[in-house]
Parts: sequence; structure tokens; C-alpha cells
Amino acid sequence: MAPLRVVHYLNQFFGRIGAEEAGDHPFTMKDGLVGPGVGLQKELGDAGTVVATLICGDNRAATDLDAFGAEVEKALRELHADVLVAGPGFNAGRYGLACGEACARAAKIGVPAVTALNAENPGVELYRAKTYILPTTPTALGMNETLGRLARFAIRLGRHEAIGTAGGEGPARAARRGQPLTHCRAVRRPNPGKDASQGTSRTGSPMRGATPP
Repeated sequence: MAPLRVVHYLNQFFGRIGAEEAGDHPFTMKDGLVGPGVGLQKELGDAGTVVATLICGDNRAATDLDAFGAEVEKALRELHADVLVAGPGFNAGRYGLACGEACARAAKIGVPAVTALNAENPGVELYRAKTYILPTTPTALGMNETLGRLARFAIRLGRHEAIGTAGGEGPARAARRGQPLTHCRAVRRPNPGKDASQGTSRTGSPMRGATPP
């Protein structure tokens, strides 16, 4: 089986363009992997190859999501992408919006896509009905573990495998009914008091439990 052609979307920071001062960086396409793409490729193994990285400044993307989305669609077509992985965007608001828009546009043209956001990211509420969103920690401290889950999920999407477990997941159930995809039920707004009393983090076992293997 030929490796999947994986395209990775990053913002200006993780794309190694710059920090906040580079927030207006225009949409850019680079061959191969950049930054977190190294970890993503490691997790993909022989099942997929990161053929290109799409990069855009957070300000540039979030202030004109329609134009940004059009750029994503054009790039995915040119690259003959099998699957798109966006982020992870953690709890970065503008980055989360861009990740969600990128995945929604990919789905629009028939390219499977997945991103990963913290439950508090505004991108969750806006895009949960349009794409797969896996849960993350609030910050990049959870990068390696999240990249592993994104890679495994992306492989299943790219191979058009059934998504879900015996217990079922929100996205899988909705897809089988022919309804818009819904956000993984693992990603929900936590109860701070309950989490604190149980000694669990925002991405504790109740959230990880619904994540596909």
C-alpha cells in the first residue's frame, strides 16, 4: 500500500516564521515537513508522508477566513492530498479558528481532515459540526502525545477506515446517519470543581477514553 500523501497546516509560530510580529504572514506552501511535522512524520511511519506544510499567520487567517480557506482548497488540490492534519492548535484562539477552517475546507472538496484543540478553544464550538477535532492539553506541553493521536487518526481517515469503537463516537455515529460530522464527545467543557476534586487535568481519562486508538 502506497504511503498516504499527508499535508500539514501550521501557524506562523509553529511554522518557524516568527512570533506575534509575524501574525500577518501570508499563506505559504513549503515542501516537506516543518517544526512539529518532524514528530508527525515519526508517528506516521511508513503509512504516510508529509509531502507539504501550509503556513499562515494567525492574524492573516483569522481576519479573512474565506480567503484563507480558498488558499487551503487550492493547495490541497495541487498537492493531490490524501489527508490534512491541522495543528494541533491547543488553546490558541486564532490558530484554532484557522485549523477548523482548513479542515472544513478540506472536507468540502473531499479530503479527509483532522485537527486537535483544547476544549476551551473557540474553534471547537464553531467547527465541531464540520470536522473531526481531537482533545488536547491547553498548551504545547502535550505536543508529542497529541501528534501521535493525530497521526493514528489521520491514517484511518486516509485509508477510509470506519471511525469509532464498540462504544461508538459522536463523529462516527453522525457520519453513519448521513448527518454533518460532530465533534468528538471526548472534547467537552470540563467542570473545574469536579476535575480538581478528582485530581484530573482538563485532558484526563474521561476525555482520552473516547479518543480512537
